[in-house]
Amino acid sequence: MSVHQADPQERKRTLWLTGVIIVLGIAALWWVRQWLQQIDRMLAADQVNLVHQQVDAVVRSVRLLLAISCLGAAGLLAQIAARAHTQRRFPPLEAKLLRAMQVQQGEAANMPIYLCVALAVLFAISSLIAMPWQLLFGT
Repeated sequence: MSVHQADPQERKRTLWLTGVIIVLGIAALWWVRQWLQQIDRMLAADQVNLVHQQVDAVVRSVRLLLAISCLGAAGLLAQIAARAHTQRRFPPLEAKLLRAMQVQQGEAANMPIYLCVALAVLFAISSLIAMPWQLLFGT
């Protein structure tokens, strides 16, 4: 069996992306803290309807972002599965990996390909159900 080598550039990109996600997470936590303090002030002023509207808007936005993210993940998984199926090997030739991985060819490649397809379908279905549900019903 051959080995598909790791891509050092992909490791650097992943490290930078992880750093950016951490910084964005810290900023999001700061924003949530400020927002909750604002909610506390509104509750103290007996503005319950405004609090419900704000909480509902934030929850809808987060749900919609998760649904869009799931749809993007489904597309990426489907693309990987299609390339691997065409080449009859997993991972496909153009895959950029974080660590070295043994190449599975022929029938041995079917299981990871089917797993990618199953996950892509699961993500796509959940996203395509969640988005219209969220937009139409908001619950």
